[in-house]
Amino acid sequence: MPTFDYMRFFIRITPFWIIDMAHLLIKNHKNHSHKKQILEREIYKLIFNWQEWEKCLNNIKKFPHLTRLQTSCLPFNIESLIIEKSGGKILEIDSRQSLKFLDYTTENKNLIITISKNCPLLTRLTIDVDHKNLDELSMMFSNCKQLEEIYFTTPVKVLPTGNDLLKVINNSPLNKLRNISFSDKWNFSIEGVENFLKDWKSKNRLPIKFTPHYHSERNFYWTAEHDRLIKFSVYQKDRFYRSKKNDRSVRPTPVVNYVAIAVLTQIR
Repeated sequence: MPTFDYMRFFIRITPFWIIDMAHLLIKNHKNHSHKKQILEREIYKLIFNWQEWEKCLNNIKKFPHLTRLQTSCLPFNIESLIIEKSGGKILEIDSRQSLKFLDYTTENKNLIITISKNCPLLTRLTIDVDHKNLDELSMMFSNCKQLEEIYFTTPVKVLPTGNDLLKVINNSPLNKLRNISFSDKWNFSIEGVENFLKDWKSKNRLPIKFTPHYHSERNFYWTAEHDRLIKFSVYQKDRFYRSKKNDRSVRPTPVVNYVAIAVLTQIR
């Protein structure tokens, strides 16, 4: 089947080779970044016939045993086709560096909607997100209530802030969520993180962990002040519990200490 041939070839031609090739061809041109993205897309088109992929996938009725999907540098529509044929059993999706051919926002929106409709059992999700697609993310969170870990990446810097994403997460029924990871292009203000922690604690949810990932410290928006805020949140919760425990007029009850942890991970 053509799919297997393309998959073998895809492993040999890595995304890094294509990025380096595009950089060498237009290194000193004006509008270097924009032209580089266009050239990368054209190189991919030369190497991969995505219409053949789509045709092959359309001939497959279902992937009945698919529980984990890991993709890199695939078009959004190909990822969506695979998910649609999964039979609703996917537990983990790891989608990185999705290719952008036409309208990134719309293509990304369609992928989020596809996940929302077809992955009710999803527990782990890594996904490229356009920060304009918050309504679709909200719908996905309502349908994928088993999510425990989410890693948000994005191809462009989210400015001024991505606080609206935190609000969407807080207003969702994700009671099992325990880890939020994000790439260095996401920017959350001190006030946004503080409000998120207050709202999260008020709903008696599971302890939450923040895991920022960064490629370069120059582009990194997570600061020492963010860390201090999270540590203060932990201290306040522990102090409240200790005072309550020492008050004899209050009957002691088992309480799980609220923990919010920031873990910095440098991508090598």
